Amino acid sequence: MKTVGIIAEYNPFHNGHLYHIRESRRLTGAGYVVVVMSGDFVQRGGPALADKYTRTRMALCGGADLVLELPACFSCASAEYFAGGALALLDGLGVIDFLSFGSECGDASALMECASILLKEPPVYRAALRKAQKEGMTFPAARKEALSACLSSESSLSSKILDSPNNILGAEYCRALLANNSRIQPVTIPRKGSGYHNLQLPSGAGDTAAFASASAVRNALAVSDVFPDNLSSQLPDCSLSLLRKLYSAGRLVSEEDFSQIIHYRLLQASSPDDLMPFLDMTPDLARRIMNLLPEYTGYAEFLSLLKTKQVTLTRVRRCLLHLLLDIRTSDIRRDGLTFEVPYARILGFKKSASPLLREIKTSGNLPLITKVADAASQLHDHGLQMLQKDIRASEIYHCICQAKSPGHIYNEYRISPVIV
Repeated sequence: MKTVGIIAEYNPFHNGHLYHIRESRRLTGAGYVVVVMSGDFVQRGGPALADKYTRTRMALCGGADLVLELPACFSCASAEYFAGGALALLDGLGVIDFLSFGSECGDASALMECASILLKEPPVYRAALRKAQKEGMTFPAARKEALSACLSSESSLSSKILDSPNNILGAEYCRALLANNSRIQPVTIPRKGSGYHNLQLPSGAGDTAAFASASAVRNALAVSDVFPDNLSSQLPDCSLSLLRKLYSAGRLVSEEDFSQIIHYRLLQASSPDDLMPFLDMTPDLARRIMNLLPEYTGYAEFLSLLKTKQVTLTRVRRCLLHLLLDIRTSDIRRDGLTFEVPYARILGFKKSASPLLREIKTSGNLPLITKVADAASQLHDHGLQMLQKDIRASEIYHCICQAKSPGHIYNEYRISPVIV
């Protein structure tokens, strides 16, 4: 039975995601869909709108057969780490035949060509990258310049391929496939509907052109005093029902909810050196954080103070989140260009996926974690340390949920996977 893997955040799960799962099955002929999903914090450097178990139920109702948690060390990291960690997890299952992802270009061969350059980093690439960074470009802009320098006039590949966020992630997925010498085949589905950063809900409904972005769904919930009725055309029934429930309970989460706790965590640092062990931190940013800390009045305002021409807003978000979640550079192990993921934690599955779980136990090389309380007997030091980061992340997330919704109780050691 063929199996297709998907790397996702589902923040939240909307009609575009439903379309992607259905198209992935159709194009690959897969009988099972395995999703590696971010936990309670996501790749842009902030909290997920809804907790990981709510989003897992959305995914299972939307067509996924098995949902696994991408460890927090990777889920809120840069595209290279996010893609590399997720692919290492999928590879370790031993059953994945295809990796399906959305992209603006819809051309897997072009993304593989781009990925090959990014992986090999030929001398002309490295020289152009250094030159662009010395000129003050951000890393994403410098990388685009370096890619352009590697392309001949006859090449069908365009450096503009890295202008679009899903293309960037797609190229990283392909690079991870090449780095791992993976047998998994890439399949990309052209992104339909609104752009990734578009904050407006489409006025139409019922076709792919009317798919809203997840950003637009989150924005609609953030700016409305009541649950927006027009979301019914953008979300599957299960997602709509679950979001309504969280909305009514006051448990939809935003990055501004973390303003005070991040401020408190920053105040624990006495010097820039105290910030340097954390993933993505640089000496310049650490000094800037400490110098501007007395001006902290709120999370959004502090982000705008820290952003510079050389450091993107997303990079700053990730650095502050890594500090909050205690994610350090040393927490991520890699062997050359490949990353180590020591376990696969199950967030949920369909009852009909039991044969798939049995096959993973037979063919995979990763322990399957269903209950945190049992993990000590399955994992060694590094695996346990990484799992503790996941537990810490969810406990911090639900600390905020408890403040927003008194009486909310959550215990990572007692919760069981979602089964539908």
